[in-house]
Amino acid sequence: MRVSGEAAAFGGEWAAGVNELAPDVSVVIVTYRSVEHIEHCVKALQAAAQGPGGTVSVETVVVDNASPDSTVALVERLALADVLVTLDSNVGFAAGVNAGLARATGEFVCLVNPDAIAHPGSLAIAVAYARKNPNRGLYGALTYNADGTGAHPGGWALPNLRSAACFAVGLSSAFPKSARFNPESLGRWRVGDEREVGALSGFFLLARRSLLRELAGFDESFFMYSEDIDLAVRAKKLGARPVIVPGAAVTHIGGASSSSVDKTVMVLRGRIAFMRKHWSWQAAAVGKGMLISGVGMRALGANVSGRGTKWRGAWSKRAHWKEGWQAPSR
Repeated sequence: MRVSGEAAAFGGEWAAGVNELAPDVSVVIVTYRSVEHIEHCVKALQAAAQGPGGTVSVETVVVDNASPDSTVALVERLALADVLVTLDSNVGFAAGVNAGLARATGEFVCLVNPDAIAHPGSLAIAVAYARKNPNRGLYGALTYNADGTGAHPGGWALPNLRSAACFAVGLSSAFPKSARFNPESLGRWRVGDEREVGALSGFFLLARRSLLRELAGFDESFFMYSEDIDLAVRAKKLGARPVIVPGAAVTHIGGASSSSVDKTVMVLRGRIAFMRKHWSWQAAAVGKGMLISGVGMRALGANVSGRGTKWRGAWSKRAHWKEGWQAPSR
């Protein structure tokens, strides 16, 4: 089924509650210039749905954010989606996800980035764990780099003034794996352990559709980045305890849709929008100042060392990110 047009992002009600014919999980994939990755992403889901306890049924919902390449044509030619939503313009990740959620019918929804490859069994393992541990609410996976290295949890501790201060003075960059000096990291941990986290990355995020409906999906004022942290904060207020599921893993290629500088700018905009929404105005003002200082310090260091192009670029574009994302007009 294909749904097209700008109204596809915002109109209509979410699908009705789960019925006996509904799939176990609806996988929602938001694409933008994803022709290089989408086939591998979708085809990996078949093996990911087959776990030790059996196979979960999967509905694949692809939402394309007006890709200028042949992403949509490829999805249609290879029949990669059960539901294909094509938007008239790039409305961002949060609104794109919501367009997919509105058409998902599964008991669970799993958000998967087009440049993420779910490992065999991971989807089935995550669903089985969620059914046994419904109080957790949000479920993530262990993450590997494209070269197979760098196993780390796909989540973080929540940002706070201490983490902002560590960024401002460079400690988080100097000691990236230290929970003391990079508080948003989770420090050292043993691969395969169950791990409760503050927030989970949206590149692989499982939740009951009923919970996402109660939360009204993502906050669309976040065009991209920090919308997953915002979702976790709101879910935690309802009692959720986000967790990395033991045995679930993905390879995340990352950066498929944006350059390093562009990505850094969007990350910074998302962070400031998060501060503005969830912190007091005083804390948000201090946090914003420390974020700007931290970027400026890194840009200065890059000028001296000749490395760190993304920080020089982000500093030159600070007028574009220092006010965060603004709420979209409808």
